[in-house]
Amino acid sequence: MKKKYNILTLEDNANDAELMERALRASGISFSAIRVETRQSFEAALNEFHPDLILSDYSLPAYNGRDALEYVQANTPDTPVIMVTGALGEEAAVELLKAGAKDYVLKDKIARLPFAIERVLADAENAKARRESAKLLQESEERFRNVLEHAPSGIAVASLDGQFIEVNQSFCNLLGYTREELLQLSYIEITHADDRTRTLTRAKQLLDGEINLSQLEKLCVSKDGRPVWVQATVSLMRDCTGAPINFIAQIEDITERKRSQDEIKQLAYYDVLTGLPNRRLLLDRLNQALAQAQRYQRSLAVMFLDLDHFKEINDSLGHDAGDELLKVVAERLELCVRGGDTVSRQGGDEFVIILSEIARQQDAALVAEKILEVLSSPVTIQMHKLKITTSIGIAVYMIDSVDDAMKLLKKADIAMYQAKEAGRNRYRFFTGGK
Repeated sequence: MKKKYNILTLEDNANDAELMERALRASGISFSAIRVETRQSFEAALNEFHPDLILSDYSLPAYNGRDALEYVQANTPDTPVIMVTGALGEEAAVELLKAGAKDYVLKDKIARLPFAIERVLADAENAKARRESAKLLQESEERFRNVLEHAPSGIAVASLDGQFIEVNQSFCNLLGYTREELLQLSYIEITHADDRTRTLTRAKQLLDGEINLSQLEKLCVSKDGRPVWVQATVSLMRDCTGAPINFIAQIEDITERKRSQDEIKQLAYYDVLTGLPNRRLLLDRLNQALAQAQRYQRSLAVMFLDLDHFKEINDSLGHDAGDELLKVVAERLELCVRGGDTVSRQGGDEFVIILSEIARQQDAALVAEKILEVLSSPVTIQMHKLKITTSIGIAVYMIDSVDDAMKLLKKADIAMYQAKEAGRNRYRFFTGGK
């Protein structure tokens, strides 16, 4: 069943509120909404209505939208806020985003509101998933620490040439060997081939006196060939003269921790549906690309893509079909760019591509043309033959440009809407304007 959202609207104009609700209903968003105008009613609704999303005007006679945003940030910071206003300068918009607003939509561009809401709600769901995963990881680590308190860690003693001369049962259990079997092996023989050089380097540093303690996360190999992540803390045992006689190591199994970290990283930086980088990772890569462009005096391009008439597919075939189509689009887009470029899904049917290095503006145009051509090939989803088209906005960062990541994305977004207004299934470069 499609989720129904609670939407709290801070708006003194009932007609404007009705226009917003019409736009959401037309887009297929399921919601319950209440409208308030004053600080008292807003705070009461926030505590009693428990909204999933807040739509707030910027300036009201009885209450200020910026004050409302600050109240939300202080009391329910996980509730996303979108500012919906009649006029808002770029500087004010940037300040609102810095203050915690997730997006802003001008009232004369109200058709953009459903897309903004879908993106913001998707980001909120992803953030919730990350928090839940982090909580699960924390609980898992607490259980792991509790086990360690009641059972000793793996302990091993090895000669200076690496041969095991003593091991405890925990270490045997970790790798699936008996004590007698491990005493016939060296620590290099149970170390994964990829980590043998690092392990030998650390051992030499200990013997040469460069370090007193080695803490190394590395891969070992169990008796049955299974890779096992461990953290090995190694030091030297010395005789009464201070001469080294043996290595002594404490070994902890960190396989689950590594797996959990990988899962959290996946949730934090990648889109759950397509596996593409999400907005967070996109911004990180775009900032890196801009730093490289500035350092090496080169140009790059940002492309903002929005699928044409995607809502009609969702409405007629359902969201499962829409999701399958988005996966196909993601795969096709990745075929259109180079290995060093980035294809990202922003949420909904919006994608952003970073062309990390271009020699001239025409290079971006060639990629856009290739995308239009590749996407135009029909695709069969749930026995329905569909044709995909997209509108593409392109913002180019030239050598003498002063644009940052957010400005480039905004320009590409503007150019994308110009492409839609020009008839869709085409691309446009940002040439100025709003």
